[in-house]
Amino acid sequence: MKLFLDSSFFFPLIRVEVKELQKQDELNLLSDEKFRIFRSELVTFELSAKGTKFVSNGILDIEDVIDGLNLIVYNSSIDVIPIHHSEIQILAASLRGEHTDFIDCLTLASAVHYADIFLTLDEVLCGKSQKNWSQLLTQINENFSVELWRNFLKTM
Repeated sequence: MKLFLDSSFFFPLIRVEVKELQKQDELNLLSDEKFRIFRSELVTFELSAKGTKFVSNGILDIEDVIDGLNLIVYNSSIDVIPIHHSEIQILAASLRGEHTDFIDCLTLASAVHYADIFLTLDEVLCGKSQKNWSQLLTQINENFSVELWRNFLKTM
């Protein structure tokens, strides 16, 4: 099964706590051979942006950010999806009409084209995906679904 992880799943790697995520649950997911893991190339940007904000505020050391980025960038078990593909740009532009966060639009568009499930912590994005965009997303990938992490955990 192809799982596309939202950027939130990678924040703990730069020592940014995400209360909904337990380290052991994430490790179990990443080590489970029945899953092929995907992420957007935007993850490195998002972690850099958030991480350096925390560095500026004295919450993190720059080494934490660099170490986490290296873990992500050089992890060969996670497939990286670039955002420049035309099908991703076209779908993201379409989603943008109803969702103001274009990074979310690009990430979801990438997931639809490359995965079976998009895992997220974002309830708003999940809700729009299941209600507003369900038909559009399944026209592109008939087996695609967007799932909240807490619900997915119950099925693991």
